[in-house]
Amino acid sequence: MRSRRKSSNYIGMEEMYAVGQITEDLQPSSHVGGAVAYAGVAAVRLGMGAHIITKAPPEHAYLEALSAFGIDVERLSETGGKGMSGIPSFENYYDEAGYRHQVVRDIDNRIGIGDLPDFPDIPDGSIVLVAPVLDEVDPELFPAFAHDKYLAVLPQGYFRRVGEDGHVRQHPWQAVDSLQHAELVILSDEDLTFNGSMDEALSEHIQELCPLVVITRGKAGLTVYRRGAEPIDINAFYMRRGEKLSSTGAGDSCAAAFVWQYTRTHDVREAGAFGVLYAAFKLMGIGGSARGVEALPSLEQVQRFMDANPRRLAEFLRSNKLQKLHLPGV
Repeated sequence: MRSRRKSSNYIGMEEMYAVGQITEDLQPSSHVGGAVAYAGVAAVRLGMGAHIITKAPPEHAYLEALSAFGIDVERLSETGGKGMSGIPSFENYYDEAGYRHQVVRDIDNRIGIGDLPDFPDIPDGSIVLVAPVLDEVDPELFPAFAHDKYLAVLPQGYFRRVGEDGHVRQHPWQAVDSLQHAELVILSDEDLTFNGSMDEALSEHIQELCPLVVITRGKAGLTVYRRGAEPIDINAFYMRRGEKLSSTGAGDSCAAAFVWQYTRTHDVREAGAFGVLYAAFKLMGIGGSARGVEALPSLEQVQRFMDANPRRLAEFLRSNKLQKLHLPGV
């Protein structure tokens, strides 16, 4: 790994290195997407030092856009994509039941062992967040990431395959045992759903592989599984009619918020509650009226909403057996 440039005063567990492909989301208009983009911006908004390790053509506009958020973006090499943007382009749309459907207009190169010499020097104790969109991060990298680092994996991209028509479909991941190297795995129940039913055996296998597993369940909140402990169910934050603006990126922002709170407090219940709360705030657009990563709220905006809505917050906390959330300045 090569030396990195210093871009913040954060060290150790206060720095997140997100590995994966940034994308171009085409709806409602072209904007930067991808799990690493949402996780990176969420981390910065919450006060953490954030780095994104990705592939894109040099001088790509989205690299500059992410840097403008305060993210240290490391471009590994020029992409092999064939589209006009040089990065994967997604069309995301939702059916009447609220399920997302995706069509890919371009597919990018993988990030593999051969790229490791071009990686920045990641300090020991840092968080490495692997978040592929389409199986592009080789799991053979996991042992290197896990060495003296806190490896968290958002494996949703490993459970996706692209058909000849460009439609993304769920597919079992053959290398799922690679998750044994991770300290934390966060995925959704949809990631484990094939042919209309959730694979409970696969879910249990992942829980055996990793000491801490979080499965998000949309409107039902999430469940935290700790090795040797009873599961913890976290209820979602209730949104009123008309408050939900956009679902894209909610799961990624929930994951980043969980990681941020858990690595600060080591309390899985608090981390789960803050994760679903932050995702709800993203859905509600309290970070701004724009769609995409710009809708992710800052910690100040989170605190302002909580102060302005004490009854809603108290009801949410009671439903999750909490009295308060330990946030900076609160």
